[in-house]
Amino acid sequence: MVKGRVARARWTEVLADALTCERESVRLLAARERGLPRSLFALALADEDGDVREAAAGNPACPPSALALALEDEDPWVRRAAAGNPACPPSALALALEDEDGDVRRVAAGNPACPPSALALALEDEDPWVRRAVINNPACPLPVLALALADEGLNSSARDMIAAAACPFPGKAAAKAWTAAHTQEHRVWAWLLADGDPNIARSVLSESTELLWADAPAIQLLSAMKRTTARRMVTETTFRVRGEEVTVRSDFLAAVWRMWSFLADHENEAARTSLHALRVRDWYSLHEDLTKLMIQYQPEQVLTVDPRLEALDGTSSPDGRLTIRVPRHSTTLQAWGVTLQNCIGGYADRVNSGQSLLMGVFEGEGIRWGVDLDPDLRIVQMRGYANEEAPADAREWITSLVAML
Repeated sequence: MVKGRVARARWTEVLADALTCERESVRLLAARERGLPRSLFALALADEDGDVREAAAGNPACPPSALALALEDEDPWVRRAAAGNPACPPSALALALEDEDGDVRRVAAGNPACPPSALALALEDEDPWVRRAVINNPACPLPVLALALADEGLNSSARDMIAAAACPFPGKAAAKAWTAAHTQEHRVWAWLLADGDPNIARSVLSESTELLWADAPAIQLLSAMKRTTARRMVTETTFRVRGEEVTVRSDFLAAVWRMWSFLADHENEAARTSLHALRVRDWYSLHEDLTKLMIQYQPEQVLTVDPRLEALDGTSSPDGRLTIRVPRHSTTLQAWGVTLQNCIGGYADRVNSGQSLLMGVFEGEGIRWGVDLDPDLRIVQMRGYANEEAPADAREWITSLVAML
């Protein structure tokens, strides 16, 4: 142990002598030495030669206090080396982003130690390479990337970089997610919403922009899920039903969120606990599992029937093939939900609160579609098995009937 201390002391003396050597090459080697004692960096950073000072400022062993001083060096190359040093303190990096030299600002903006607040300000830098460095910074938080993505002046390659930086998926999953985002730009926002601050992300969206994943139900649903689950689910743009691809729609997400929140806020602890036991595999299975749970925990109740719908109960289509039936009890809705494999079985509370007016369209004795009308008798949705859209002629028939009420 004593020998070790003596050896270190002698090595320090050797390095001190090297830093005062007349030959620049010797001083340069000493300044680059990873084992250079912290006490000798002040000497190296005071060297008359800029290359020596630059080497010392870029040395990972350089102490934060010395790096802060190096950022005030007259030589921009020294300041750049200090700004890129991973040991540089965040407060010093924030000041480096105000440097007169664009390259110093660029290097500072790319340093993972740079504080998020400073990175957000760096997005306003007049130098595009500084803004590019912010996007490429591996530690750049997602809300800052959201602000970057909202910049209308970004070209497609810059957007590509943002998406690549924002994407939290490894390997093939990342490629799959970005492929979806290339055709539907809102997928990039989904990544931001999954891990970022939804309020910040929404604040930079245009009011006229209709983005699936920017809808409130989608944000709430992603926020309620485990982070790893949310990251995976935002890549799912479709689900398969009876061998057919069905696109994930905003009304579908709203229905999933409605059931999720019903269970999360339920007075029965078993209902709340059931959410934690869910194995979220894909959107369709999640919808099915939530429907079953909602039917299980929703109390039986008599339904309030809107007088306007009474007149339609039992009405048949012109060809006599279809018949309208109005549900009068929650158990009827539950039976419809089991047959159609959709969430109409959990709509009892919405019916009794006046939010939804429901009808069933039957073919013979079997239900084909559930019809959800708003209080103004406009069709909100008309879905069949597994939320399959009703054909146009069936919708037109329902529309013509309610128009006469």
